[in-house]
Amino acid sequence: MQNRKAVVILIVLIVLTSLIKLNPLTKSAQANREFIVDRTENISISPFSTIKEYIVNVDRYNTNIILKFFAINLILYLPVAFFLGLKDFDKLISVLIIVLLPIVLDVLQNVFRIGMFDIDSVILNVLSSLVIFRMGRKVSRTANA
Repeated sequence: MQNRKAVVILIVLIVLTSLIKLNPLTKSAQANREFIVDRTENISISPFSTIKEYIVNVDRYNTNIILKFFAINLILYLPVAFFLGLKDFDKLISVLIIVLLPIVLDVLQNVFRIGMFDIDSVILNVLSSLVIFRMGRKVSRTANA
């Protein structure tokens, strides 16, 4: 029974994360939509190109855009990752969810034209989620010890 409840909570967290990421009414999606209309290429598969662009040319961008990029990509998937770490899900399944969820949502953002696929976004999401997953595992082990 406990396992079923955990799976339902996990599904709810994934759905909520998806709704936030794929919501066309969010300011980040609107900004990306305008950005896509002006660009011929709406996929960034060059690792660290966006991060480098924001760091090297920080004076050319509104600080809010840079902060939003990093904050959203570091925070959005954390509830899912922490929950996976807390609960006794199979480690391989947990890591697959952590890796595949950002990829799928970025692809869907591109498909629905409410954003763009950016490998830097995926990298930030996966790395921060893996760190939080490990923290959740440590909290769970400490609580159960």
